[in-house]
Amino acid sequence: MKHTRERKRAALMARAQALIKEFLNWQEQAERPNLTQTEDVALESRARFGQELAATTIADQDTKQPIEAAVCSTYGAALRYKGQKAPTPRAVWRGWRSNGVIVTALAVTAGFSPGPAVGVVGRALE
Repeated sequence: MKHTRERKRAALMARAQALIKEFLNWQEQAERPNLTQTEDVALESRARFGQELAATTIADQDTKQPIEAAVCSTYGAALRYKGQKAPTPRAVWRGWRSNGVIVTALAVTAGFSPGPAVGVVGRALE
């Protein structure tokens, strides 16, 4: 559900004021806080307010994607995103002829061919 700008502003201001009040209360209660303690509390307050900003933005977004899903050309059904598949390394034996000698190499590929990784000289063809 989308909220108006003023409503979001009021909610964020209330959260910021609560965090400021909490920080000032800590400052009054702490006896001679050093710089590290002050930085830790300030960073924690900033992180919590940042999370509130992000939550407000995410909650205001639509739940559906604004574009239509692609359609399968064969079956006509809507396609859906299944996530990204991790590349699976595979070994490929390659062989070529160089001056009458067969050279083979094992190349490990993960979606691309980096070229021969290891070369082994074989016997000449008869």
